[in-house]
This record gives sequence, structure tokens and C-alpha cells, in this order.
Amino acid sequence: MQKILTTISALAILASCGEGLNGPVGGGGGGGGSTTAPGATEVPAEVAGSLKAATYNASAGTLTMDVTGLDSPGTQASFTRDASLDIVSADGTTTYQAFRTQTTSDNRYYLAYFASGNSVFAGITGTEAEFATSFGGTTFQRINTTDIPASGSAVFHTGYVGIVDQRPTGLDRPLRVTGDAFISVNLTEDLIEGGVTNRAYADPTGLPALLPIALKVTDLDGAAFAGNVTTLTGDVLGDYAGTLGGTIANTAPGTVAGQSPEEVAVTMVFNPYKDPIIEWGGFVAPVCGGPAASPSCP
Repeated sequence: MQKILTTISALAILASCGEGLNGPVGGGGGGGGSTTAPGATEVPAEVAGSLKAATYNASAGTLTMDVTGLDSPGTQASFTRDASLDIVSADGTTTYQAFRTQTTSDNRYYLAYFASGNSVFAGITGTEAEFATSFGGTTFQRINTTDIPASGSAVFHTGYVGIVDQRPTGLDRPLRVTGDAFISVNLTEDLIEGGVTNRAYADPTGLPALLPIALKVTDLDGAAFAGNVTTLTGDVLGDYAGTLGGTIANTAPGTVAGQSPEEVAVTMVFNPYKDPIIEWGGFVAPVCGGPAASPSCP
């Protein structure tokens, strides 16, 4: 796996907030297909949050990040790999590598999860809330050139990982969340939607049970997309964004000309209880019908 560098610059954030990513549903690209090259990721400010830059090497298990609130602002601090906190999706498709940093017991504990596929990667980080404030953010990026087919459809299944800015019972770090993630893409009409079900805490907590969330239908802009996280009844909880990546041979139902995107990376920031509690979440999902497809695929 190659080393991945992503820099979330102010220019990239501003560019990603333009009409294409957050425009009205239904006007995407009319199924014209597109080619998107890898490079600096345009992560919308709504999901980038406090995360300014990250350098992640999946094979070496290393991560450095520049996050608002760290003791060395403007520099990328090294995070410690902690395999004891890894989260493996229930379907076995994705391992979310855990990283942490905490200068002293008086400083905030930063927890991070990153995962990489063949064509995309995604990462999240967050702290527990102290003095009514928490810090965190997310990032994602394409690794390879992505040729988006002009028509057809694709479905993606995997596990979800999240960080909630509350402490587990008896522990000095933020809470961890797991779940089952689903994405559906209509390439003919340039639309994407999804959701996360079976959401549950991976740590002991006295908080109420977590409910499923919807990733409301939104437009594809080439390989990129951004939209709202909602309850299943449509109440807006926050924002999500991401990118399709790679192109592979695929004969799953709905594909056209035997091709589909290989993977999708999605990250999100939202309020799981419609109150000030914050959750940073994400996933990297292989396409159904591909060689790495989840056994939960139809």
C-alpha cells in the first residue's frame, strides 16, 4: 500500500463548497461519464472540521496530522499506532487502523481511525469534550485515476467506524462507534445515497442507544459528492461527503458495459442525538460484484 499525503488547504475547502457538490439534487451530469485524477482532496469544510492536514501510510501503520487544538499548531504531530483499538467491519471487508496521541494526562486525548483500499482512503479523528469544547475532523482522497462510467448503477457494503466526543465509562478517551454502511449510486442520473444501520457503541457508556442514519440522496459531481446526514424521518443531523475511486470489471446487476467504480470513501460529521454531542464517522467500501465485495451484498 502506498504512502498517502492529503493537505486540506483553505483553497481546497472553498472550492469544494461550490455549486456542484452542494447544488440541487437531480442536476448532476446527466450520465455523461467523467475522468477524475488523483491528487489533493477537496474536502468540504463541513466535514473537514479541525483537521488541516494528514500523512497516512497504511502498510507502515504511521500517521501524522495537523489538527486544531494540538500542542503544536501548524505542524503535523505524530500519532501512535494502537492495534488494540482497531475496528474490523463485521463483514470482514475493512480494517480501520487506530491511532492516538496525548501529550500528558492534562491534555486532550486524540483518537483517529484511517483505512485505505486500492483506490481511495478515508480518515477521522476526534477528542472527548472538555470545557464544553471538542476537536475533530475527517478527510478522504482518491489514490488512482477514476473513470466514472456514463450509465448504470453500483452498490457498496462495508462496516462503519465513528468517534463520539464523550468518554467511555472509566476511560480517558472518546467513545467508539460501529455499524453497517451501505451506498447506492445511480450513474445514469448522477445520484448517490446511503445509510448506516446497526449503530452501536464499542465501549461501555450510559448514553442512549444509537439510531440508524440516512445519507440523503445528493448529486455526483464527477467522482465527488456531498450531502446531509439525516434521521430516517428526514431530520437533518449534519453533513457527509466523499468520493468514488477506481474502475474495475463488474458484471453485477445494474452495471453497464461490464464496468463500475471499484470503491467509495465517505466521511461525515453530525449530532447523533440532535444535541451538542458530536460524532465523526466514515468508511471505505468495496463495490458489490467486485473481487473484494462484502458477503452482505445482494
